Amino acid sequence: MLNENESCIEVNSTLTEANAEEILSEGVIVLSNSTADSVTADFSATRNIDSSLIAVMLEWQRVAIKMEKRLVFVGVSKSIESLIAVYGLSEIIQLDFEQIP
Repeated sequence: MLNENESCIEVNSTLTEANAEEILSEGVIVLSNSTADSVTADFSATRNIDSSLIAVMLEWQRVAIKMEKRLVFVGVSKSIESLIAVYGLSEIIQLDFEQIP
């Protein structure tokens, strides 16, 4: 479900309540094993996203902070971006629109 390297986590499957825990765990492992100071989580290839994505993003962000890494999210849909703003999480979840392919 994830393509990964030292500095990028690419989610290339659906991300819904049904598989969010699995993707969450895979991403935490990638973050924990990465030696990079900055990691990008790319959701541009993700299909069928629901609000579970926000929970995954928050947990990955918590892990990144604990590990003193910078985590940037790219490829997030407008609907998820809107939910992040409505939930008041824009300061916590760092979105980078310049890196979207």
